[in-house]
This record gives sequence, C-alpha cells and structure tokens, in this order.
Amino acid sequence: MKLKPTCYLLAAALLCGCAVVHQPTSMTPVAAESRLTLAVAVPLRLETGYERTLMQGSQWTRVGQVPQGDVLRPYKHVLTVEGSHIHEAWLVVKDGKLVGFYLPAEGAFSPQKPVPLSFNP
Repeated sequence: MKLKPTCYLLAAALLCGCAVVHQPTSMTPVAAESRLTLAVAVPLRLETGYERTLMQGSQWTRVGQVPQGDVLRPYKHVLTVEGSHIHEAWLVVKDGKLVGFYLPAEGAFSPQKPVPLSFNP
C-alpha cells in the first residue's frame, strides 16, 4: 500500500507540534530568596498537550525575575514540562498568575496560557 504525500505532511506536522516553545531570556537573581506554599492544587494543561498538577502544599522558592515575571523554583521536588523533549521547569508568575515557565538548563522562557495561583499568606 502506498501512502499519499498528505499523510507524510500530517505525520510531520504532528511530530513538530509537540515541541516546548521557548525563547532565550536572562534571569536576575533576587537578593533574598523567599518561600511560598501553594494553597490549592492547580491542574495545568500545557501548550504541548501534556498535563501536570501543581500540588496543594507544594513549596516554591522565589529565586529571581525575568521580564515576564517572578521566577519560583520548586522546593524539594522537580517540575518538568514535556514536548518532544523533557525540560526542567520553574514557574514564572505575574500578578498572581502562572504565565509560563523558566527553563534553567536552556536559560529560556516558555509561555503558558495564564492560570491563577493562590499561595498561603
């Protein structure tokens, strides 16, 4: 059976569509790190189609800033985002919303549809 050229294009589009989109950025470290505790669990559907849940009670350390917002590194656990590759990810938060991820190994920002976050006082 011979496949039509459109089948090859569709397969290529599906494979390419799974990449984690990111752009280079530089993080400015904060002078004094602070720790925050997530008040409620937050389910996320990543732009790549994968899902993650930020667990209630998970702790996050504010370690820096990028132009898009504050950078929060997970405390005592690792968060990853996944596409065609798996990337370690830290949260980027602006005005109480997750706006994307800082990818420390790449020194890059990956945008995310804004999701409200609630931290304990």
